[in-house]
Amino acid sequence: MNIIDEVLKEADSRKNEIVKLVQELIRHKTVNPPGDTSDIAGFMKDYLSKRGLSVKLYESEKGKVSVVATLKGRGKRRFIWDGHVDVVPATPEAWTVDPWEGKIVDSRIMGRGAADMKGNVGAAMAAATILAEKDVKLEGDLVLALVPDEETGGYLGTGYLLDKGMLKGDACIVGEFSPFNTLCVAEKGILWLKVKARGIPAHASAKFLGVNAIDMLNRFLSELYKIEEVDRKLPKEVNKIIDAIQPVLKQLESLGFPRDVMDNLYKRLSVSVGMISGGEKVNIVPANAEAEVDIRILPGMDYELIKEEINQIRKNYNKLLEKTYPNLKAAGIEGITAGETLRFDPSYQKLDAPLVPLIKNAIQKVSGREPLLFMHTGGTDTRFFRAKGIPAICYGAGSETAHGNNEYVPIEGLIEVTKIYALATMDFLGTT
Repeated sequence: MNIIDEVLKEADSRKNEIVKLVQELIRHKTVNPPGDTSDIAGFMKDYLSKRGLSVKLYESEKGKVSVVATLKGRGKRRFIWDGHVDVVPATPEAWTVDPWEGKIVDSRIMGRGAADMKGNVGAAMAAATILAEKDVKLEGDLVLALVPDEETGGYLGTGYLLDKGMLKGDACIVGEFSPFNTLCVAEKGILWLKVKARGIPAHASAKFLGVNAIDMLNRFLSELYKIEEVDRKLPKEVNKIIDAIQPVLKQLESLGFPRDVMDNLYKRLSVSVGMISGGEKVNIVPANAEAEVDIRILPGMDYELIKEEINQIRKNYNKLLEKTYPNLKAAGIEGITAGETLRFDPSYQKLDAPLVPLIKNAIQKVSGREPLLFMHTGGTDTRFFRAKGIPAICYGAGSETAHGNNEYVPIEGLIEVTKIYALATMDFLGTT
């Protein structure tokens, strides 16, 4: 039996150990906010150190602790596996099981973070452990980066490690869940805006004496949605990716998702008003209102151009307000203001990079299925690696229950992805 077959067989034999590891990770309550990962970092350090990896802890700020564990090889190449251990909150009464128990139900591990993404963190830890304990002679280093803060931006986890030079490598797998057994090679960017409207209060029975900030805000938001309708030129490489993800869009269509909606999702930016508030009392013309807006941007789209379009819409609208409500101008009030509160750059991996076929081959060898390519509609820590010029893709087990009630990861998928991570490491670094 060759070393590859030995490693894959070992993953099967360690099924119970891998399950127990994932359960233990789930039992550490790393809810973000506040996102304290001190305890789980200590657990992971002890686990990996005892199994032959060299481990360092880095604390970007109090409680935000990252684990960087290295399985040393003989060469200079470095292959990174990156994953986060912070999780979103859970409402226990909405679950059928304790979200912090890691209970097994119908061959699934259930718990907050099982799919996003402590299941895959456990799988990566298990893969590294198998390679270490089987004494696989790697021609380079395997580096595990197990980080906090992804659920609130990633700047204090993966972003911090890369910016400070504590994490370096030649390629990376980020272990986020991959829907439909896809290999995710791109992701959208995020632009969050806080839009504020300021009017003039008055008694509701004589509303003509005031200016209604809620009305102003609603009408502006209707204008803002028009940026969704603009066709924007995308780079050749991005268009290649959009062509490559068409089989997944056909699958979505077969599940009942309208094709025109799917096409627009990957041709145009999207706008969603997520929060809105305003007013003080029902019989007062509201003087203030605000909304928080989520805009998703495809790779290759120009952030600054989009922001300028938004600013121009705002300026034109304020000019209209001045004509419609002279008392606004007389009071020196700028009707609508808009400010950026968050920005994630979109990113993509070129399809002709060696990493893409390498991971595809590992997936196919283990699962017997050729993975389709996909583009995440949300943001992940993958963008930090691509910004540093490190080739990176997303792949992991899980389910569509991430962030939902009764979140779970299938045990079969967990063992399968453990094998894929181990095989991809051996293929990328080489063995002797």
